[in-house]
Parts: sequence; C-alpha cells; structure tokens
Amino acid sequence: MEKLFDATLTEFGRVDILVNNSGITDPRPLLEMTPEEWDRTLDINLRGAFFCTQRAAREMVRQGSGGRVINLSSVHGFGASPKHSHYEASKGGINMFTKACGVELAPHDIQVNAIAPGAIEVERYRTPNYDREKAARGIPAGRVGFPEDIGPLAVFLCSPGAAYITGQIIWVDGGLTSRMGGG
Repeated sequence: MEKLFDATLTEFGRVDILVNNSGITDPRPLLEMTPEEWDRTLDINLRGAFFCTQRAAREMVRQGSGGRVINLSSVHGFGASPKHSHYEASKGGINMFTKACGVELAPHDIQVNAIAPGAIEVERYRTPNYDREKAARGIPAGRVGFPEDIGPLAVFLCSPGAAYITGQIIWVDGGLTSRMGGG
C-alpha cells in the first residue's frame, strides 16, 4: 500500500480520489469457520480500507484541496444470509467506517461515501452453476446488475455535483434492500 501511494505521488504529485474496492467473499458456515478465514476477510475487506483511507486522507489534508474517498460495500452490510457472517461483518464495518470518516474528514473538504451493490454479474460469479434468471428472482428491477450500473455513480461521487454528499451508503441493488424493508 505504501508503494502504491509513493508511486502515485511520484507520478502525479497528489492524491485526489481513493476508491477502496479490494474485497473477498468466501462463504463458510459459522460453525466451521476458522480464525484464519475470519481474519483474512476482515483484513482485506475492512483493515485494508482503513489503512488506504488513512494514508489518502493524510495526503489530501496536507494538500489542502480536499478529496474524495469511495468505499465499496455490499447489500450484505445490511442484510444477512447463511455462510457470510465474516463478509457481512466486514461490509457492516465498511458502512460505519464510511459514516465516521465522512463526519471526521468533512471539515477538510474530503467527502467519504460508500457504494453498496447488490447482485452484480462479474466474472467470478459466472460459475458452471450460475443462472442469471435465477439470480434475478426477488430483485424488484427484475435483473441482476452489471459493473456499468456502478461506474457512473462513482464518477458522480467524484464530481463537483457531489460536494455536499458525505457519510452516505448508496444502495445500487435494483430495489432489493427497499423490498427487504431497509437500507
């Protein structure tokens, strides 16, 4: 992480935007999960976001011109499903981390928000058993999402039009969390 920031500063001289998009999900039953599996998920999904945000925010404060941090969360940060307790804990943590950072960094003109996708069809989900229609059942929009449903929101959150938005979790899930009664 330090090498990444050092290279960015060498190449561009500043840090204006950070997108914390590293994350893993490895479904495991609670009663069978090892401490190593728990730690690995929390380290990558939550601890990594903390250290990257801290480093980026330090640079943004030093620069004196504000900045943007976008954390990738998940509908799993709101609702639970079997075999995902470690993943859901990490994404719930991301949500509260986003809110806390949004409040703490606002005086420095640094906006911190989270995008919380629902079912987004990416390569890792296209397994031999993957069925797009089955995955879409229960989603009010009647379809799964695609990366193209996420990117424009990230661009907007980095634009001047989002200068007064901070500490928010924005659900991009085809209405799933609304149907679930929250979000």
